[in-house]
Order: sequence, then C-alpha cells, then structure tokens
Amino acid sequence: MSGRKKFKILPRLLDSIALAWFLISFFFLFNLESSFAPLEIFPKESFSLFLPKDLLIEDSWYGVYFKEDFIGYSHFYMEALNIKEGKGYLLKNNTSLSLPLLGTSQRININIQTRLSEGYSLKNFKLNLKAGNYFLREELKQVSSDRFLFSLTTPARKEKKEILSKKIPTSLILPFYFNYLPLKKKINIPLFEPLLDKDILLKIENKGRFSLQLKDKTISSYKLELELAGSEAEVFVDEKGKLLKAKFLGWEFLKEEPSSVFANLSFSKGADLIKAFSIPSSLIPNKENLPFLRVRIKGLPADFNLSELNFYNQKAIKKDKDLLLTIKKTVPDKILNLPLEEEVLKSLDIKEEYLREPCSEIRKLAHSIAGEEKDPLKILKKLFSWIDKNIKRVPTFSLFESRDVLKLKQGDCTELSLLLVSFLRSLGMPSYLNIGLVYEGGKFFYHAWVSVFVGSWIDTDVALSQIIADSTHIKLFRGLDNPLKLLNFLGKIRIEVIEADYD
Repeated sequence: MSGRKKFKILPRLLDSIALAWFLISFFFLFNLESSFAPLEIFPKESFSLFLPKDLLIEDSWYGVYFKEDFIGYSHFYMEALNIKEGKGYLLKNNTSLSLPLLGTSQRININIQTRLSEGYSLKNFKLNLKAGNYFLREELKQVSSDRFLFSLTTPARKEKKEILSKKIPTSLILPFYFNYLPLKKKINIPLFEPLLDKDILLKIENKGRFSLQLKDKTISSYKLELELAGSEAEVFVDEKGKLLKAKFLGWEFLKEEPSSVFANLSFSKGADLIKAFSIPSSLIPNKENLPFLRVRIKGLPADFNLSELNFYNQKAIKKDKDLLLTIKKTVPDKILNLPLEEEVLKSLDIKEEYLREPCSEIRKLAHSIAGEEKDPLKILKKLFSWIDKNIKRVPTFSLFESRDVLKLKQGDCTELSLLLVSFLRSLGMPSYLNIGLVYEGGKFFYHAWVSVFVGSWIDTDVALSQIIADSTHIKLFRGLDNPLKLLNFLGKIRIEVIEADYD
C-alpha cells in the first residue's frame, strides 16, 4: 500500500470524538436534576455544585496522557475580583496538546476564560481553539437577566444566536469541584451543547473513598463514575472535591506539580490515536473486488437500536448478544441524468437538507466544475478530480463545516466527504455523510464517506478515490447531527469476518 493511500484513510472524526470528553464539556449548558430527590437550582446558585464558596484562589496543573504517553497539559487558574474589577470570580483554563496521528503531531491549543458573579452566576464565557491553520472562537455574553448572546467564529463562519439564561454553561472536566455528592447516589445532569444543538445526559455516581496512587504518593480520595453519551469514565477527587485524576477512553488527566509538567514538554510521539482505536480483523485480500461481506459485531450496548444499522446496502440482525451485519457493494442498477424529475425526488422520501446547499460560493464552484455534464457518475469523477488537485490531504482538527474546508483547502476523510456532499447537493444530487468503519491492512478504521443518488443509491469514497465504495465500508450512523454517537462504539466493539464473497 502506497504512503499516499495510507494517508487517505484518516478518520478525522476520531480525534475530535476522543477529545470530546473535555472539548464539548468546555461549553456544556445544564440544569441540575437529582435522581433521588428533585432539586431546583436557580441561576444565582447554578455553579455552587461545582465551585466551593470558600474557594477564592486556585492554581492547578494537570498532565494529559494517552495510553500512558504524555501528550499535553492543562492549567486551571481562579481568582477573586476586587470591587474595581466588578467583584465575582475569574476562571482561566489553558490546555495544550500534541496529538499523534499517523506519523504526524497535531498541535492543539485551547484557552478558556469564564467570568462569574459573586453568587457564581455566569457573566461571560470565552473559548479560543487553535489547531494548525484552523481556529475556533466562541463567546457567551450576558445581555439581559434571562438571555445570553452566543457567537461563533471560524475561518469561514461568523454566527450569532441568543440562548436562554436558564441553561447555564460550565466547564465540567478540568478541574472537578463538588460541594456535595451523596454517596452511592446518581446525579443526572441534562446538558445542552449549542454547537450540536443537542441535549446530552451526564450521569455521576460517588462510589466512596478510594486510596489513589498518584506518582509516588498514596492519597485518600473519592472515586466518581461518570457516563457521557454511552461512554464511561472514572474520576478521583480529594476531600475538598478537587480533581486528582480522570480516565476516559485511554485518556488520563493527572494533577501534577508544574515542574513535572514542564519536564515532559518535549511531547513524545506516543501511541497513535487512529491506530489505537482501530479494530483488528482477519485479512480480506483484494477488497476492491469484494461484492459482499458478512461480519459479526460484538460489544454493542444491550439497548442499542438495531434499526440504526439498516441501510439500503446493509442489513443487521441480532443473534444472541452479537450482531450479524451484511454489506453489499452498491453498483447502480440504473443511471438518471440531471436534473432529476420532481416525481423521482418525491419518491425518495428524503430530508430536504439532502438536496439543499446554503452556501452560494460552493454552489457556484460546483456548477463550474460539473460544466454541462449531466451523467451523475461522470460528474462524480470531475468532483473527485477537483478535490484531489485542490484540497491537501492532511490530518485536520476542525468543526464539521464544508465552508472551512474550502477556505483552508485541507482536510482528511470527514472534511473531503463534507465538501463532496455540498458539491453534490448544489447540483441537485441527493446525498449525505456516513460515519463508520472501513477495512485496511488487517484492521477496521473509523472513517467517513458519502451516499449519493445517481438513479439508485450508491456509496462513494472520495478519501480513498473509490467512485463505487468497496463492501468493507460498515455504516454506524449517517450525518453529523450528533457525532457523540460514536462513543457507543469506540473501544467497545470487536469485529469478526464471517464471509467474504468474491462470486
């Protein structure tokens, strides 16, 4: 396999999901709800569960590790403001990471600043993220007693919207503070994430005292078990509720002295994120010519919705505790030239968004690439060629936005697929993004590709330069409405190849 082909199979989604534990937590909005007794938490007291009232100054450092390799640090600072500064509290959280991705190091810097009133109600929140050429700026600013203004800026986007103040944002991960968590009781915290526009439930349970070995010290702590979007974590806090250690999907956050953190700043390459989450498999030779594949998937949650894995070319059935999945290569049985007739579109019964591209710049570019061509497969080849020549294929950390891909002209499988979907929709070709797994070299890797209607539905993979995607593409879900769904699979599932049919 050539170096270039290996470089194409870059599941961009994976590094962002692996970081979701603390990235989205930087901007969670929540109302508190207890499973053992209803509690009413008003904005003035909303932060009191996490910030002790006697905490005036805090300065803590945390080493960030993946598979025991040091990949970065996080520094938390809090100070009380004086009268001239408006009273209240100022919280700062600076995080620097170096993510190992297929032989490269992706540097990410995140700076957060939160301003609270004397009663811990939110006044202002700012987040700045920088990763290579990509940047993300968020701000939440109180504009009235019941409303906040949320603003978002990326290389190609500037957006604003209002959010009701009854949903109060906070950082839950670095560091952890708790005034009170009842022993052996579960706390359920409904969260709202404005970027995804999704409600997410965070569950916390205090498991009791635990002797924690931290470096060369044994520390009396409390062990907390957390569950977020189907994935579990362990958190250890001291007697005052301050974070000592957190473990999640191979990641570890350890409270350390600054001297220990600075001693590690060389950032060893460490375990590769992409390879660490890959799933071993038996060999599948000549996969491009494989029309049919059947696999057994183990390790899915018992309450997983089986219907979510059924698509036009993929069928799932449950057998005992496992899942049998059959995938067929989607060679089109007919081709319909553009434009598609209204009756055809109505018969597809698809979401309106599968046909709509709001960006005029992308629509204009798509039409210039397609020219006068009406054959959808020939149009696909033209779009593939343009992307191959104009978009640099590199591991990229970004939000999922085709305008940013076009602006920066770089990306991997998710960015390339998002741009292709935007091009196709601009030309009146129904299409959507798939998130799942693809086989390569004895392993299944997390990946993204596209489904498009050309007279019948087909799978196409611009990252692997496959106009007709091979049958080792296993779909887990469609679209990026809620990428946290991937947490149901990461580090949990195993795949056994049952049948690979070349007939």
